[in-house]
Parts: sequence; structure tokens; C-alpha cells
Amino acid sequence: MKGVFDHNEFWKFHLSERPGFKDKDENPAEFWDKMAAHYERSSFRNTENNIRDFLHLDIRPEDTILDIGAGNGRLSVPMASKASFVTALDPSGGMLERLEANMSKTGFKNYKTICSRWEDISVPKDIGVYDLVVCSFALGFYDLRAALEKMDKAAFRSVCLFWFAGKKHDDGLVSHIADSKWHEADEKPPYPDYQYVINVLHEIGIFADVTIETYYWKYPFESPDEAVEQALLFKKIGPEDRDVAYNYYLDRLEEEDDGTLVLRTQADQAFIKWDKNTD
Repeated sequence: MKGVFDHNEFWKFHLSERPGFKDKDENPAEFWDKMAAHYERSSFRNTENNIRDFLHLDIRPEDTILDIGAGNGRLSVPMASKASFVTALDPSGGMLERLEANMSKTGFKNYKTICSRWEDISVPKDIGVYDLVVCSFALGFYDLRAALEKMDKAAFRSVCLFWFAGKKHDDGLVSHIADSKWHEADEKPPYPDYQYVINVLHEIGIFADVTIETYYWKYPFESPDEAVEQALLFKKIGPEDRDVAYNYYLDRLEEEDDGTLVLRTQADQAFIKWDKNTD
């Protein structure tokens, strides 16, 4: 039941204030197609974190699983090793091509892909119902309440979400550029964190369990130039900041034993889960 304060409207306000949100919301495929190659390298560079996330999931051999925002399959692939069947949904064809390639490497055939926004899916008409619904760091929906209600409708047993707790990963670039210009950092509004997800769930009568953990991430880049291009893509900086950003990354990227340059960050994240009443 909604109270005086509507957390879903608060969520909408914060997302609409983020630079580039409208374009990303209406055409996420274009954005994530550009990110697919880097996301793939980052996924394999952070295998331990992928395993930690996977171990949170209570997967049974007979389970069918829907992975919303599946990306390159960082969770879909290991889920296919344990479950009966996995449906991987993502708006980016580029991401799903990499998922299919990763599935092919393992020999798994117990999966299918659907290239679509979650907002455009009708449940159960288009996609059916699954034992387990998973959504990992893909909650950037303008209407969060509608997206969560649909996930609940698509799940027979449980829904599992991964989302940010507190501030999202921050490499310090925005603050550094502000310091170089002698003014306060003009940082884009962060995504509302897990508390707002919990509050929206509460408003629709779902009382989820939450676990908070600290994760350490390594973001690989081929060069400081690639790091700068990604900062521009995410609209963290403008073209006029390119030189300052280049020097910033030149100083902070660390070379690993295999020669890969990585940027190290840490952040807290939330694992949110609720079980359905199947009695």
C-alpha cells in the first residue's frame, strides 16, 4: 500500500535527472552495444565477484530461470550449468551475441535468448513463468514499481535482485576535474540505492530479505584513451575535459601481470530476495 510518500515517483525523478537517461531508456540497445566489448573483458577480470553473486542463488536442478538484463551471460552461463533451463533477456543484441558465444564455449544448450526491453514484455503471454527470476544490476527502469510487479508475476518460487548499496562505483574522476577547475564537483545524480527498491517493494506488499556486502572491482582498459572514451559515453565528463581525464587515468591505471591496465574500485552492493507463497 502506498503511503504519503511515493517512493516510485521519487525513483522516477532521480532517474530523469541523470544525463542521457532519456536516450538510454528509450534505446538501451545502442548504449549497451557500445559497451559490450568492455563489459565482456570486465566480466572475466572479476570472476571472483561473479562466483560470489552466483552462490547467493538457490538453484535446483529442475529449475527454470529468467535472467533479466543478462548481458554477456556472467550469471546465465553458470546458472545453465546447474538449472534445467535459462532464458536470457537483454535489449542489446551485442550483449546477447557474446552470451551465446560463452554458452557455446561450455557446450550448454539448455537456454534461449530474447532481445527485448523488460518493459516491452507481457507476462505470462510473451515469456511464461519461471521458478526463479534474476535481475543483476539492471534495475534502471523508469517505472520501477511496474517492473518489480512484473518480475513477481513471472516468478513461481523466488525473485533475486542485485543492486547498489550507497554510492555506485566511483573512480574519483569527476571530483578530480572539479578540483582542477577550483569548483565543487558537478556530479550527476546517483541511481537511488537499494533502500528505494525495498521501499517500492514494501508499497506493493512484498517484504524482501537483504544482504549487504563489499565488493572489489577491477575495470580493464587497453589504454587511458579507452578509459576517457568510456567516461564520455557515460556523460561523466565533457569533451573539454578530455586532456585532464587522460592524465588522471594515466596516473591511476595499474598494470597487471598479463599487461592489462586496470582501474581498481570498491563498492557495497545489496542482494535482495523474496520467496513466493507456493502453498
